[in-house]
Amino acid sequence: MQGRRWVTVVPRLAAGAYPLLVFGVCRRGVSEADLWGLAALYLSLSLPLAFLALWAASAFAGKRVNHFASSLRDGREPLCTFFARHVHHTLSPELLKYTRSVTKVWLFFFISTGCISSLLFLFASNSVWAFFTNLLMPVLVVGVFVVENACRRFFLPPTDRVGLLGTYSAIRRGGLGRAMRTSAAQSKAVT
Repeated sequence: MQGRRWVTVVPRLAAGAYPLLVFGVCRRGVSEADLWGLAALYLSLSLPLAFLALWAASAFAGKRVNHFASSLRDGREPLCTFFARHVHHTLSPELLKYTRSVTKVWLFFFISTGCISSLLFLFASNSVWAFFTNLLMPVLVVGVFVVENACRRFFLPPTDRVGLLGTYSAIRRGGLGRAMRTSAAQSKAVT
């Protein structure tokens, strides 16, 4: 629990500092000739919204990284192996090795895109960051799915390949959401 404490302390400090900044600006008053007052007013109005957007994007990416990373721990089933088991029911040793590797690929993808998003937020314009986060990220996710599907043809025997449509139909008819909730409840009971 100690390692996660900073995750709750930082937003609380920011939430506490924000009213003080707004109060200071309102008490002092701002004129057009007062550059420091205008800068403080701009920061008091725009920064909370920008950091809220970054916080939401980071929390979403962090949750995905946590799901994939925690599934790679000893004694746990990798997340992509879980999905493959739901589709295939029995897995060959090649498929087990492949799905563990694919889980690592997705983990690397989410870590790298989260870092790129944070760096763009800090050092690029808002429009560049918004373009990457809102438009490019979904395209990249689809691209990883397509490349991974193409890799299945090279690394897996034909009996272990289902394809994207086969996976989609297995998920629709098999109730993967219910299975994931059950698996998550079981993993929380273990830890």
